Amino acid sequence: MAKVLCSILAVLLFSAISGRSGQARQQASDQADPKSGESVVACTDNSKKASELPPPGPQCATEEFAKRGQPFMFPAHDGVAFGVSSGPDKPPTLYLWTDNRTEKDVDLLICCVSTLFEHIDIYDSAGVRLLSKLDRAARKAGWDGKVVVEECTCSGWVLVPPHTIKFLESADISDGYVLSSGRYIITERAPSSGLNPRPEAQAAASAPSGLAISIP
Repeated sequence: MAKVLCSILAVLLFSAISGRSGQARQQASDQADPKSGESVVACTDNSKKASELPPPGPQCATEEFAKRGQPFMFPAHDGVAFGVSSGPDKPPTLYLWTDNRTEKDVDLLICCVSTLFEHIDIYDSAGVRLLSKLDRAARKAGWDGKVVVEECTCSGWVLVPPHTIKFLESADISDGYVLSSGRYIITERAPSSGLNPRPEAQAAASAPSGLAISIP
């Protein structure tokens, strides 16, 4: 009888210890840093060599966002997301960013000014998507039976390391759109089949999610 009681007590003690151990492991998992796999912001300064810049991290994020504003990031496609910000002191100036969430380096070909506008759509305060200068030119060319060719004044490759958010290029909003004073929302550009032409501008079913800016 004594042996039976000892066996029962041993089983109960083992179960209690195992339960506490399992809870401890679960708590440790729950308390793990959720940001450990998130991308970090890289410093960008064309006047310095890459070796002279601080490593990606909070310091770079503070410096970059102070200069160019914090970007509104669009959904990722194949592990790479793009986003846009506006200058804190110059709202008409837009900045294009990318977030490489993959495990490999990503090389991006950047065409000055035009690459930024290839990634964005702009809606007015009424929720109507506005036609860009290129959209208008493509529509007119379609009517005239011509083809619009997008020009690239300069180009270059930008290397984006894994899990890194990096500034790519900037442009004045007037380079791509004719906007009057007012409030606008900048969203990710909807897919289209080429440049000739894009669908008619129309009111969105609901207010689009994106970067809010004001043009004075």
